Amino acid sequence: NVLITIDRQYIFYCLFCFHEGYGTMQIKVIDIKEYIGRIADLWITCFPEDDVEYVYYYIKHRLIDNGAYCFACMDSETLVSMINVIPRQTHCNNLSMIIPSGFIVGVCTHPDYRKKGYSRELMNYVCDFFCENKKVSVLQLATQIPEFYSGLGFNTYFRYSYSDYFKKYDKNKIRVITHQDFSSEIADDLLACYNKNAKDGFFVKTKNDIIKMVHL
Repeated sequence: NVLITIDRQYIFYCLFCFHEGYGTMQIKVIDIKEYIGRIADLWITCFPEDDVEYVYYYIKHRLIDNGAYCFACMDSETLVSMINVIPRQTHCNNLSMIIPSGFIVGVCTHPDYRKKGYSRELMNYVCDFFCENKKVSVLQLATQIPEFYSGLGFNTYFRYSYSDYFKKYDKNKIRVITHQDFSSEIADDLLACYNKNAKDGFFVKTKNDIIKMVHL
């Protein structure tokens, strides 16, 4: 996986690159609560390996509860492509600054509408949107197709692999924490560990964030 970020210069550049949608297509921000069924359907179609129940849980508790934006490409009333952005706070400048950021998730286009440039136009719209409202200074995401996003001006700032990461540790010393085992003290320990290893580009996390992450 590759975490990539986009800087403010590129966000302003996108203001001049956005073009109107093609034909009957309309790009807009949609209400996640109102469109939850169509968002879930598109997500499940594009990511069939994801559990249906979990997809709905994720949309409700990761997107809606965190005030996420859903940018949609609509063919009349049909949702054909989307990008979701979750507002966050991110460390930068050697951890000396905290800036407003947006974490991009659920980027997908219905199979019947692919290879037509909708995702690219949608991403340009996202940059244009945040350029105008100035609520986000940096956009971030984790992806296994960095070549697509580098073509849009994104830059890699951190690479990681879960399998490589855990090779450093003795498997016999790794503790699996279940919901039943989880406690306030463990949340404090996990937060302390996260903050100790935080780098530029890492999100600012609170104890409540850790608790939500475990239960999500």
